[in-house]
Amino acid sequence: MNRILTILTAAAFVALAETPPQKPRNAVDVLKAVRDQNAKLLERQAASIKKLEELEATAKTVKNFAARS
Repeated sequence: MNRILTILTAAAFVALAETPPQKPRNAVDVLKAVRDQNAKLLERQAASIKKLEELEATAKTVKNFAARS
């Protein structure tokens, strides 16, 4: 679980580094920009979690097949 959190944290930093900064006009615009970035980040994290869960299921299947041999 810690490994997954580390991967997701690293992905979050990469995602934030990729987005070019825009000049906000006021505090509301800043909050909206942060909200939008967070929404994108959450989508990426959800996709990463789904891929990791699929990978884990595949690894369990391979492990089961290896144990039968």
